Amino acid sequence: MAFFRKNKTLIVVVLLLAAGAACRIWVSQLNWMHYDENYYLDITQNYIARGEITPYMWRLGDLPIIAGGGSGYGILLLIAGLQTVGNSLVWGRILMAAVNLISAGVIYWVARKWWTSRLAGLAAFGYAIVATSSFNTIIVKMDALGILSYSLVLLLYVYAYPKERFWLHFLVGVGIVATAEFHILGVIYMFALAACYGYDLLHDSIANRRLVIRRSVWGFATGALSAGIVYLVIHVLPDPEAYFVISQTCFECNENILVTEGKRLLRLLAFRPHEVLILLAVIVLVVKRKKAADRRYLVLALGWLVGQALAGSPPYDHYFNHSWPVLAIGVGGAVAFGSNYKSHPLRIPAAITAGFALLAVTTGMYLTGSYPSLLTYKLEPGPQVLYIQQNIEKDEIVMGNVPNYYYLRDYSNYLAYRDGSVYGAILRGEDMLAFWRRTQPKAILLDQDLIEKDAELQQYLAEGAFEQIMPDLWVR
Repeated sequence: MAFFRKNKTLIVVVLLLAAGAACRIWVSQLNWMHYDENYYLDITQNYIARGEITPYMWRLGDLPIIAGGGSGYGILLLIAGLQTVGNSLVWGRILMAAVNLISAGVIYWVARKWWTSRLAGLAAFGYAIVATSSFNTIIVKMDALGILSYSLVLLLYVYAYPKERFWLHFLVGVGIVATAEFHILGVIYMFALAACYGYDLLHDSIANRRLVIRRSVWGFATGALSAGIVYLVIHVLPDPEAYFVISQTCFECNENILVTEGKRLLRLLAFRPHEVLILLAVIVLVVKRKKAADRRYLVLALGWLVGQALAGSPPYDHYFNHSWPVLAIGVGGAVAFGSNYKSHPLRIPAAITAGFALLAVTTGMYLTGSYPSLLTYKLEPGPQVLYIQQNIEKDEIVMGNVPNYYYLRDYSNYLAYRDGSVYGAILRGEDMLAFWRRTQPKAILLDQDLIEKDAELQQYLAEGAFEQIMPDLWVR
């Protein structure tokens, strides 16, 4: 009994972990899907069949593009994991949930060391388990692995920070660039950590009234620059046009920064108002407390937000998922210290209650079909899919929108309508009509309004003597 009295908070956090893990498994059931999950299941299928690490539905072939716009060779870890579980959507989600739990454990140590408080570590861990953003990274794509890579580099940073050892901070610089191999949003964490080192440089120079560069700053800058050059040599210089083709042509990728960030904020307010409020509360509290750890956290958080704007990722709410390690650290400090480093008897019970409430809200979103993401949809195959499955041979080429891939994944030659196949056409100097003439899809599953707006597709349908079998389905 003495153990339970002394470790009540720890026991509650363990219960929260168990509940969070169970809920993640619960919501992994096959009644919903995220748009991008189709890509990663297809990439794994393509790698197994052809050794390529791009979606076969895009037909990129030997073009030097890795996966899509968000990852590097880290995709091989996801492929290995999906191969292990049979390229299964539900088991892939459970695998991603397991990676998330590891990240939450890493964040426990980051927050504990950042705030020199075990309670702050437990609070950060608890938030990482229940937050909507961390919950949503059960989606089968590179987010969970990317977030684990950022979390590990943050752990290295908090370990290295008090030590003025060049090589430790050199490794931080190398590590933060290496996160881009798992997800390109690692550049946001690169910006956030650069802001922390830049703050040290500015603080020391102002205090000494001359330029002062610590060994830690030199180490980080040298490591990041060295790793950045290697990254450029491996990924960018062989074919810059191919490297940037997705980011320069994708929908909502190249709008004005104010438009992009305005859309991002509006969508977060629509889908994640609770996380926006938590972020604001955390920032207000660190501003009020004004200790060294608070100032350093404020620089990290603001650096992350500015980096998000400068990186120019599309304003989809799922990119905000990548913020939860930073936000979890802030929540840890908020629960441990409040607004003035004075304890309050209701703070911990209130935080625990809020944690379970947030877990209930997030789980409820999934179970009621109100998935907190713009690109998530219910899995409901229509009669057109059933017709294809019953009448079209599995080795024929079926062309349709990306969400139909999952229903028709047994058709290993599935072709995405425009979507990523446009990237290959651009790089080959080929128009879409020539591309379809070359690939020769036999069945086309598309909304009628898309066909009516696409003159090239109408010409292809006429040339191929396609017959409309039922609404939205044409067969040659």
